[in-house]
Amino acid sequence: MMSIVRILIPLIAGWVICRAVGPLWAGTIALVFSVCVTVAGAMTLRSLRVGEISWRNRVAGWMVPWGYRMTPGKLWVISLVSGAVWAALWGLGILLARPASDVAMTAAAPGWWTAELTNGLLILAWLVDGAALFWLAGQISQYSANNRQPGSTIFRVLVVVAALIVFSFGFWYLGHPRIALWVAGFPPLLAGTLFGVWTALLLTMGRKARWN
Repeated sequence: MMSIVRILIPLIAGWVICRAVGPLWAGTIALVFSVCVTVAGAMTLRSLRVGEISWRNRVAGWMVPWGYRMTPGKLWVISLVSGAVWAALWGLGILLARPASDVAMTAAAPGWWTAELTNGLLILAWLVDGAALFWLAGQISQYSANNRQPGSTIFRVLVVVAALIVFSFGFWYLGHPRIALWVAGFPPLLAGTLFGVWTALLLTMGRKARWN
């Protein structure tokens, strides 16, 4: 329940503030809020002694609630992840508040394919890409914590996922949300489909076939 509240607060705040002052000012407020609440939470955690339990633990838990599974106690990683998640949730609220526009390929779209549907699917694609990005970063952090060197493949995949998000956001910002949806959504959809087919083959044929 508390996790849902933490997610809803920045989403609703981003939506309300964007409606009131516009996306530019709302984005500025979101960035300032994310930095301030993360720095304050990190300073509160640093002020605690090892094993100390007080009201400051609860306050800091609200300020920096994400990132603990990505690192064995590295405060700067926890703070960086929490700040990024705060900013992303505010950003989603701002996106939902912006007027829907579908400049690119409007004539080719079927009647049931609305701009609101495009933007909704685009937000979903960004959430999937963002979750994949944080998972990859967590894997790299775990390798480093265990004094192991991650392979170059994981870095390449991380760069590709980050590029998908950046280029997709660029197309959306320029007024081409359907192209942005293709960029952000098609690669993970294809990867998920291939993984699902491969898993289904293993489950149905794996007992009868030798894969070695």
